[in-house]
This record gives sequence, structure tokens and C-alpha cells, in this order.
Amino acid sequence: MTTPALPITIRYQETAFTMPWHENRQHIHDQVYQIVLDGKNIQDDQKTRLFIYDAVPLDAENEIGLVTARASQFRDHIESEARTLTVRPGDQMTLKVTVSANRRSKVNNVEQVHRIADEAIPEWITSLLTKNAGVCVSNVRLLNRRDYKVHKPKAVFLVPTAQIQANVTIEDAARFAKAFLGGIGRQKGYGVGIMEVAP
Repeated sequence: MTTPALPITIRYQETAFTMPWHENRQHIHDQVYQIVLDGKNIQDDQKTRLFIYDAVPLDAENEIGLVTARASQFRDHIESEARTLTVRPGDQMTLKVTVSANRRSKVNNVEQVHRIADEAIPEWITSLLTKNAGVCVSNVRLLNRRDYKVHKPKAVFLVPTAQIQANVTIEDAARFAKAFLGGIGRQKGYGVGIMEVAP
């Protein structure tokens, strides 16, 4: 007789705040990190992402943005709400996530980034969620596509995003907990990768 898998309770904090909006996602990144980390730099040997976030414009003129952020624990200067999510293998839920929808490859030792086409999104996100979040995926829906501009001092590039909804069944609760706290996919510093459990 096998013992049923124990539930895992994910303890985390979430916060939300407004700030000036900017079309350049590098400005959004810099503002969010300045606010959440209270102006302190991440140590060079820090391997764990301290928080994940999502940022959207609040008004038609795009002057104000709304940021929602999640962390295991925020620093004391951040007013946040403590929350829990209990999961176990076999649990079914609907996830919504906006991810950086690109794939990297090397040709002649030169790294290239390829935007994932709309028709390839279901297979791609299924693989990403299965590998990184420990879930079995069904009924993938592409809700929205948008390219974010990033202007850095020595580089300009796009972050091609896809907003996705999928029905999932948890197979590995520990892996799901890690993805829920740390996000999935690339370029999470630009406000993508945060998984939300739909009501």
C-alpha cells in the first residue's frame, strides 16, 4: 500500500503598488527593483531570485503603472499581505501566466533568439510548465501577445510575451511550489513568468 503524497503549503507574501509608467521595460525594471529592494543591490553571489512581479499600465495615457509582486518574504520596508497556497499531487487548477515566448539557439557560436509563433505556443508552454512546474497540462489558450521594448545603454531588444491560460494537474508539488515562488521562463526581471491560480 502506498502512502498518499503529503500536501505542501506554500507560504508567501504579495504586494501591489503604483508608479510612473514607461514604455521602456528597462525603466520599469529599474524602478521596481529600486522600490522593492529599497535601493540596495543584489549581491553578486546571490543565485536565488528575491521576488517576481508583473507590471501593467493603469490608464489610457500610460502615465501610471500597477505592479504586483510576490516573494517568500519581502524586506521590512514593503507593506505586504501574507498568503498561503496548499497543493498536492492530483490537484487540478487553472493557471494564467505571461511568459517570454522566445527560444534561444546557437549558430556558429552566435546566440540567436527566435520568437515562438502563435501556433507553436500550446506545445511550447506545455513543455515549459511540465518541466518547470511539475504539472500535466491540458486546454491551453493563448489570451494575448505583446512585445515589450527594452532599451539598455548598449543594447536594444524586444521581449515577445504570450499571456496563456491552461488547465493543469499537479504531479510534483515541490516543483510546483518552486515555480510558484520563482516564476517560469526567461527574462523574469522584465515582469514576466509569475503564475496566477485562476478562481
